[in-house]
Amino acid sequence: MSCLHCGDCCRYVALEVPRDLVPFLDLHDVKLVDQFGHFKVIIDQPCRWHDDKAQRCRNYEERPLLCQAYLCTKARVK
Repeated sequence: MSCLHCGDCCRYVALEVPRDLVPFLDLHDVKLVDQFGHFKVIIDQPCRWHDDKAQRCRNYEERPLLCQAYLCTKARVK
């Protein structure tokens, strides 16, 4: 995959949650997204390394493995 340096992956965190927690989280007005039956909690908190003006990571070459492994839906295969 080729990174487009759009910064989309740096603006929020999406964590998958078990289906049985969905009613509890919903009662607390937690932002949830249903992606084909898999529920995710959305945390609107940008990464501290994200440069909002440049729309890219300030530490791209040394970003964590989790960031390197992120599968961006906008990226194209080289």
